[in-house]
Amino acid sequence: MSLLPSCREVTEGYARGDFEDAGFFNRLLVRAHVWHCDMCTRYLAQLRMLGEVFRNAVAPEPAVEALKSRLKQSL
Repeated sequence: MSLLPSCREVTEGYARGDFEDAGFFNRLLVRAHVWHCDMCTRYLAQLRMLGEVFRNAVAPEPAVEALKSRLKQSL
């Protein structure tokens, strides 16, 4: 029996965002697992990269405002 969570628990938990509100001890155990596990480290890096891609895919606020003003002018 291991004190650290399994890879499945870590990856599913991060994907669902379970660890944001987890207690200090649980976050510490998850971080210890990720520190030792190369596969989970890679998976979390991929999740972060996907998050950046999705955040950057949304039009920045100035572009949205410029589009609104052009639409108003054309009407």
